[in-house]
Amino acid sequence: RERGSNRVPIECFNCKGNHLARNCPENPSTYRQNNTSTQRRPCRFCKKTNHDESRCFFRNTHNNYDKEGNDKISFLTYSKISDNNRPVESFVIDSACTQHMLRDASMFKTMNKAHSSISTAKTSESLKAVGTGCAETDSFVLKEALYVPELCTNLLSVSEITKNDGVVTFTKNKVKIQKNHNVIEGSRQPNGLYSIETSMVEPVALVTKTVGALEWHKRLGHPGISSMKKMIHIVDGMNISEKDIDTIPSVCEICVMAKQTRLPFKSVRRRAERPLALLHTDLIGPFETETWNGHKFLLTIMDDYTHVVKVFPLKYKSETFDRLKAFVMECEAEKDLRVSSIRSDCGTEYTNNEAKDWCLNRGIRLDFTTP
Repeated sequence: RERGSNRVPIECFNCKGNHLARNCPENPSTYRQNNTSTQRRPCRFCKKTNHDESRCFFRNTHNNYDKEGNDKISFLTYSKISDNNRPVESFVIDSACTQHMLRDASMFKTMNKAHSSISTAKTSESLKAVGTGCAETDSFVLKEALYVPELCTNLLSVSEITKNDGVVTFTKNKVKIQKNHNVIEGSRQPNGLYSIETSMVEPVALVTKTVGALEWHKRLGHPGISSMKKMIHIVDGMNISEKDIDTIPSVCEICVMAKQTRLPFKSVRRRAERPLALLHTDLIGPFETETWNGHKFLLTIMDDYTHVVKVFPLKYKSETFDRLKAFVMECEAEKDLRVSSIRSDCGTEYTNNEAKDWCLNRGIRLDFTTP
């Protein structure tokens, strides 16, 4: 509505005054943005301006975490060692016994001999404790526990727990032991007893074995003796001396196998001892560009002895062996020598029956290179 005499009155939800609740001076959580003189300083924990530092939720949260971190457990503590293969022991929560009692000597971490009598509910009968010491489980540590071999089950004393500022709470089906912020829970058994099941902590010996010079030699990739003597002065943790290095066997099988080398192949190359004893031939082509008179192939023939090379242009691949025959007959007539061998690739121009028959009739050996 328009402002005027008919304006609906405004009522503050906080003080019932004639203003909006967001502008109420009695509202500690909101302040006018334009009134900088009355605005609170930001809280140094959460940087907000709607509360004092003493009332900051984040500050109180940090304080609670600090308290939790500083709390200690006198009669129970959590263990860092866990082994699923260890047997589980049952501890009955007993409000009638005055001390923790264990039935197995192997459950004690430390134990001293003791001889004391423990009274029972039955008149003229008692149990004998033959030792006292400290026992540690995965869930808690029992101090000054009694070793009573005659017990059929282990007993946790409610009196000892509460004496060390612990709280024991029994409900219909559960029992809860709490100290500070640490909680251990158990269950109600069919016989009506409340018990906690946990595994005992067994002693673990972590033994490091001294590593000898030969083992270092293997780990470092079988270096030489001189290299190892240099490394002992620059490598941390290599606790061996030069005398230890000298004890390494002079013959190491791995070193011999890894450092052996193969002798090179002998460079045997048989060369022809006279001209025309061996001819090397090959066909090149076809070329994309023909010569002026239509040649598309080149036939090369080289004498192995003189290294003289002859090149003949060809129009067709089928002319190859005819031109080779003409060259052989011409050279034999000119030099008065005979061709002994012709070496070429496995092209069909050299491996056809005509070429083989001609070479066989003239006593010429055909040698073919690896394809």
